Amino acid sequence: KPRGRLLDLGCGYGPVGIIMKRLFPALETVLCDINERALELARHNARQNQVQYAEIIRSDGLQAVPGDFDLILTNPPMAAKISIKNMRFQVLIFLRFSSICSSI
Repeated sequence: KPRGRLLDLGCGYGPVGIIMKRLFPALETVLCDINERALELARHNARQNQVQYAEIIRSDGLQAVPGDFDLILTNPPMAAKISIKNMRFQVLIFLRFSSICSSI
């Protein structure tokens, strides 16, 4: 079964992190968002979907998120997507994919 640490960055009401935790319960899963109302909804949705042991925390980006992750997923809101699209930057993504999904 897939193991490792997963971060749902900017989780909103939690669909990405909750689904991943349901599919891969052995993943150590952290959901974070800056919006407290979104986090309340994520906690509610986790309970409604019988997702236990997912950490749901308030953080501005990675600021309050401790540790390293094997996989970081994000589904930013539309306004953030437009802002990101217009920025000039380089992103290096290193996913230890085999450590997460070797048994899929």
